Amino acid sequence: MVVLLKPCVVVLSGMPLMGKSALAGELVKMTNLVHVDVDELRQLLFPNPQRLLFKSETEFALMESCYELLTKNAEWVVEHLRMPVCITGTFSRKEFKEPLKRMWDILTPGFPVGVFLLTASDGKIEQRIERRRREGSPSNIDTMEKFLWAKGFFQPIEFAPVVTIDTSGRYPMQCAGEVMEYLSDLCVW
Repeated sequence: MVVLLKPCVVVLSGMPLMGKSALAGELVKMTNLVHVDVDELRQLLFPNPQRLLFKSETEFALMESCYELLTKNAEWVVEHLRMPVCITGTFSRKEFKEPLKRMWDILTPGFPVGVFLLTASDGKIEQRIERRRREGSPSNIDTMEKFLWAKGFFQPIEFAPVVTIDTSGRYPMQCAGEVMEYLSDLCVW
């Protein structure tokens, strides 16, 4: 049975390898949420099948534009289609959070916006890196050293209430159940 949610925005944030996409996939199966992912937008707009490395300024500008598009898309879906939307991204840097803050300021008077921070232990991250490597899954974070580097500049979201969900040792379906508890007031019965 699909649970119908009122128009809202569910933000799944956190470091790479925390399970944002897997959790979003479970939520989409359970509800009428529309899912938009920043990495999928980037791949759609700026395909890079050879996974070439760009100069850091170019890479940063690409990601800034994708975060802007991600939040504009969420606003449009909620305001014009009157549908609930789930957006996923790290929102790791101040510049990536600015579009989210603007969206928060625009939408929260009329629509609920729930912000979730996914976390996991470093031991679990090592397992996920190894699993991705075995499966041949593409990822910019393919070593623990790269993960720890990225973790070093991660800045939490501070302009909104944030619910932390630890994904260590839990299946996406279990985490989805926890998110749904927070969204229970938005269910259409």
